[in-house]
Amino acid sequence: MKLDMKYTVIIPHYNSYELLQRLLSSIPVRDDIQVVVVDDHSEQFCSEWIDCLATNVTFYQLSTKGYAGGARNLGLSVAEGRYILFADSDDMFTDDSFDVFDESIKSGSDLILFKSTSFVEGSCAVGVRDKYRNRRLLKGPVEAALGAVSPWAKLILKTLLDEHRVYFSEVPAANDVVFSIKLACVASKIEVVQKVVYKVSQGEYSLSSDFGLDKALSRLREQRKRILLVKRYKPIPIFKYCLLHSMFISFMVNSERLKSGVYDEEFLAYRRELGSIIVGIMKVSYFIYKNIFIRLGYRGVF
Repeated sequence: MKLDMKYTVIIPHYNSYELLQRLLSSIPVRDDIQVVVVDDHSEQFCSEWIDCLATNVTFYQLSTKGYAGGARNLGLSVAEGRYILFADSDDMFTDDSFDVFDESIKSGSDLILFKSTSFVEGSCAVGVRDKYRNRRLLKGPVEAALGAVSPWAKLILKTLLDEHRVYFSEVPAANDVVFSIKLACVASKIEVVQKVVYKVSQGEYSLSSDFGLDKALSRLREQRKRILLVKRYKPIPIFKYCLLHSMFISFMVNSERLKSGVYDEEFLAYRRELGSIIVGIMKVSYFIYKNIFIRLGYRGVF
């Protein structure tokens, strides 16, 4: 690790060269900022484009398909900065984000969370992808870190990741869940800065890409690991955590929709991890939720 390298920005990339260029232009070219772009086997590889990258940008490509988690892990393996930042290739940083980072690291915290905003791609409309995360940041530092799972808009001390072997899951969906939850559990000093440093792109929502069995199973399995981590490290009481962060209703809907024995077996294990009291509360909530949707005419959801 270079002693003068302050930040490493790690960017997983897949089929979005033009948007990636927009993100890169939002990162200042400084001697103390290393930018690592890791491509996950894009369908249209553009070697000429790589030659145009700024001097502080290094481009890698995974040897085999690793999804965003695999790309981020490769980025971590070559990171030289004292602090790690993650960004998605279709998002961007705000104009003053690195000024905010420079000021924030003076606190000596090993995990610092910031606010984000969102926009609808291709329009002037304001998005909603930041709303849930920003509400989580109003909690105490540990609960904020446990709730704001997305890896962007966070400054992470590299030695913290190395010491506790914190990595991403290399799975089709929810690759950042275990990473962020373990990070929240092992960080010794967490700080929340109520300043917007990151802009999240909100594209057209695709039901077909989100509702497949592979991604549904991936989300369910990663959520099971999430509960096991909280049980192991005990950052907050497990009952409170499960009650606040359970995805029982979403998984129950998937169970009814997918009709998959493999999924149902995983869902049963997830319910055991939650415990009978939480499952009972969630079942009542699900019944109410389902009947509200049916009365409103959304029968196709169930």
